[in-house]
Amino acid sequence: MELGRAVWGGLVAMALLSGGCAARHAPVGTAVRSISFEGNGPWLSSRSDAALRQAMGHPKPKGIWPLRKKVALDESLLDSDEKRLYVHYAHLGYFDEQLVRWRIDEVRPGTDERAPVVKVVGVIDQGDPSPIREIGWDGLDPVSGPLAQAIRNEASVAKGDTFTLAAHQATLQRAAQLLHEHAYAHAKVDGEVEVTADGVRLHYHVDPGVVARFGPVTFDGGEDVPRKFVEQKLEVADGEAYRASELQQTQQKLYGLGAFAVVEVKPQLDAQPPDVVPVQISLQERAPRSIGLGAGLQAQSGRQELLGRVQFGHVNALHRLVSVDLEAEGGYAALADGFPIGNPFTDVRGGPIVDSALTVGIPGVPFPKWRHEVELGFERQVTEAYQLNRPSITPSISGPLAKNWLLTLSYWLEYTQYLDIQVDPQQLAALDGSPDLVNGSYIGAHLEQTLIWDTRDDPLMPTRGHRHRVTLTEAGNWLGGTYDYLGVDGELRGYWSLPRRWGGWSDGFVLAGRIGGGILAPYGPPERRAVPVADRLYLGGSGSVRGWIYQHLGPYVCVVNGIPCSSATGATTQADTVPVGGRVQSFGTAEVRKDWANFGLVSFVDAGMVWATVDDVPKVPILPSVGLGGRVLTPVGPFRLDVAVRTDNLPMFEQEPRVWFHLGLGEAF
Repeated sequence: MELGRAVWGGLVAMALLSGGCAARHAPVGTAVRSISFEGNGPWLSSRSDAALRQAMGHPKPKGIWPLRKKVALDESLLDSDEKRLYVHYAHLGYFDEQLVRWRIDEVRPGTDERAPVVKVVGVIDQGDPSPIREIGWDGLDPVSGPLAQAIRNEASVAKGDTFTLAAHQATLQRAAQLLHEHAYAHAKVDGEVEVTADGVRLHYHVDPGVVARFGPVTFDGGEDVPRKFVEQKLEVADGEAYRASELQQTQQKLYGLGAFAVVEVKPQLDAQPPDVVPVQISLQERAPRSIGLGAGLQAQSGRQELLGRVQFGHVNALHRLVSVDLEAEGGYAALADGFPIGNPFTDVRGGPIVDSALTVGIPGVPFPKWRHEVELGFERQVTEAYQLNRPSITPSISGPLAKNWLLTLSYWLEYTQYLDIQVDPQQLAALDGSPDLVNGSYIGAHLEQTLIWDTRDDPLMPTRGHRHRVTLTEAGNWLGGTYDYLGVDGELRGYWSLPRRWGGWSDGFVLAGRIGGGILAPYGPPERRAVPVADRLYLGGSGSVRGWIYQHLGPYVCVVNGIPCSSATGATTQADTVPVGGRVQSFGTAEVRKDWANFGLVSFVDAGMVWATVDDVPKVPILPSVGLGGRVLTPVGPFRLDVAVRTDNLPMFEQEPRVWFHLGLGEAF
């Protein structure tokens, strides 16, 4: 028995010893903690450390120190990366780039249990970039003089600029786009790059082909949607001049019907004869009914909202493309700089909010390409001056007047009830009065006509084109309302993509600008000559002048001891002021946008002002703010964070904070 125990004990000891030895075998390979460069370009340039690492084939460490995930060193891949980096630099016009050496610096020596850790440094002698010495075009003689000149003018390359492959390819692409937009459906553009000792010479060859027109349009799929409504959305027509943009617009408008999950609009470029291009449209229907639930937090300086949302939609009711949409969004709004940590129902001013609407849309009424809608809505809102309940009904018709022109005609009928009024209505006598607050409720009724001219290339993230809007409003007792006033407001927006020049710095830059304004003019007998506070003009917030809290740029009153805050001696803090809107406004914005693969940066200047009456316009100047913003690109549009700083020194607004931030989905405009 004792012998047996000894044998078993020896076997166990041997197993433990062998296991221990296996666990202590020397690690294989070397771990790389970081890869960086010396002698390359600055941060955010196409020659930065991040850009060069992206061009490499060697695995890259990921994460943030000290949680960065290391990778195994592969010196054979580093050797092949020398060629990759040379090609990367050549694409940027640096044809003399040399990777002098890879330097491998030890960070931590290896042990029996851990592999050694190193950092890899690439030492680069990038030389000087190659300028463009000559640009030549041939094959433009068959096209018209203005088109040929446009192709030259809109090239992303220019004599004297540093050569980049991106600018060269953008020139080829833009030249082909212009030709395809002017009936040259089969146009081809090729280019040659000649590198010499003193620079780069570019030669572009254009083969415009024959002038073409659209041929017959045929359909595949989409049988459950009445064909006449589909055909009404077509921008292409048999016999009209070929334009590539009309293919894209047709696709966008067919998606806009809401009935299709997939829309493909394909020109049949191989058809004979070549001067006739048939169009094949493939349609795949989506499920006609949808239900959606959601929740979220919407935050901007001075107002935080905790929201829930429910949505039901039917895009093809009765199989006649009748749409039925029910949307209800509700939650709690807190008028604070941040959502309160304690009890929001007692710690800050706020209250429940609701925004709901049932909309029924009927296509082809009253004209073939038009649409008739009726919306039943209910809104409960919280502002610093009051809370309100507002049921409403809005019938409208909308449709195209011409290419890129949209007209909407609507009638609004709503009942507004004020609750929890925070201001004495008599305070507003100097600011045009407020009989609606005195009475506590009113009936709003007005006609509205909106005309839009829209040539943007993308509604979510436009880079070219413009969008201009003008809206006329007529409110009055003759329409069933309590008060009589007229209004007009408008906005002009423009977007411009910078040429891809200057060593790649302008790649992806977009200039965006807008100007706008409005005026509301009461008329009629004294008892009806007023603009309700809830319908007045306001500015400030994430979608207008971002240096200001939501709706805080303009007339306000004080809620402390009933003292008006229309002078520098009124309010002492931002919490003392309650915005009450005005009858005149003006605003403008200029932005520079730069997008990368998944994120973007924006710098902007906003300016604006709301005046109580026309007489006040000369007394108070337009006030500016400046700021920076970040964008994270998502499938539904960019998620943005903007930080803005007021630059004015007007005494009446000295209690307003100088810096504000805003969160939102989509660009500001």
